[in-house]
Amino acid sequence: MANLSNGTTIGGHLPITTGMSEYTITPSTIGIGTDALYFQGTTGVWNTSGNFSIGNTNNTYKLEVTGTAKIDTSLRIGGTTLTAGYILELSGSNNKGRANDWTATSDINLKTNIVPYTTVLPGLVKLKNSTHGLSTYNRWKLNNGGRPTDASDDKIELGLIAQEVKMIFPELVSGSSDEYYDISYMRLSAISAIGVAELKEEKDKEITELKSELKDLKELVQKIINK
Repeated sequence: MANLSNGTTIGGHLPITTGMSEYTITPSTIGIGTDALYFQGTTGVWNTSGNFSIGNTNNTYKLEVTGTAKIDTSLRIGGTTLTAGYILELSGSNNKGRANDWTATSDINLKTNIVPYTTVLPGLVKLKNSTHGLSTYNRWKLNNGGRPTDASDDKIELGLIAQEVKMIFPELVSGSSDEYYDISYMRLSAISAIGVAELKEEKDKEITELKSELKDLKELVQKIINK
């Protein structure tokens, strides 16, 4: 095993050779070029499989970080080009993320120019009756540049068409015709929840009116019977 330590700075590249079993960067300050790779107070390890780890030596993946990692600008996983306006992007045919929960900042102290939204139920009905509405579909497989190929994925998915949503709820759609459109299903869930509440209010009002009409009819029938 070769070691590099004691605050050494390398201008250029790390002299890692094929026959080396492992290369360890030990604590202090290590720099390559103009901060192309920089460590301070940690350990970085390359193994013979080309895997690199920071903060541990058990590097079974191409990159492993034990501790807190910080990315100041943006990160793309899969593909080659980050779409403008995105901080994190998952690309490719298997572009799924998973977590116990996803949250969005929504504190009133972070908002201004707050205006109550108009009724959403008519828009949801219009969306249901749009050309495609809620549909099943297959996705085109993407190349490294994030563009569709001539092959489609076998997995059947369920969702809406962004262009149709944009015509009714433009606030839910981002992107442009020059690239591709995205739907914020998180915001759509908020609209759907309000839509359910509006439907309940509408039906409650109808039920109250029907009960009042029924009461009037019963009273009228009772008067006829008593004559």
